Amino acid sequence: MMVQEHEMESIMPSMQSLNIAGESETTAIPPIRYNNSNRLIPVPFHSTKAIGEKIIVQILKTEAMYVGTLALGLTSCNPASLNPNDLPDDSDCLLDRPEYWVVTKDIASTPQRGDEIAFSVTPTGEVTISKNCGPAVIVMHVDISLQLWAFLDVYGSTESIR
Repeated sequence: MMVQEHEMESIMPSMQSLNIAGESETTAIPPIRYNNSNRLIPVPFHSTKAIGEKIIVQILKTEAMYVGTLALGLTSCNPASLNPNDLPDDSDCLLDRPEYWVVTKDIASTPQRGDEIAFSVTPTGEVTISKNCGPAVIVMHVDISLQLWAFLDVYGSTESIR
């Protein structure tokens, strides 16, 4: 069967005219609301940060039907030495590797788009997390005598971060 171009558009609109529900909501990046400071700078991957600095992660997209939220970890393993195939689907499996790895899961309780999760390592090795500038909570202790890299495991209801 042959269909002329104008008939085809009435059957199936062009891809440009399709609008998926919520599309504008997911494409626009929400502003930093709680940790807004002129001193915020993007942190490149594979960069170690000094003890006491605050790292902020913003939730960009969630899906409520999944369980779990976001995991935070620290390791002595230089990420530049890893291949993507070295990384398991579940960050808990990193604990089986020979390097120093610590992980805490579900750091963003019931995350919502725009939530800001801030974490830092204190000079005594306490890893603290706060959500939307709320009170900081100690979630684990780490060995600060090691050179450490932070990592995040985006899983569960958390689908996208920055």
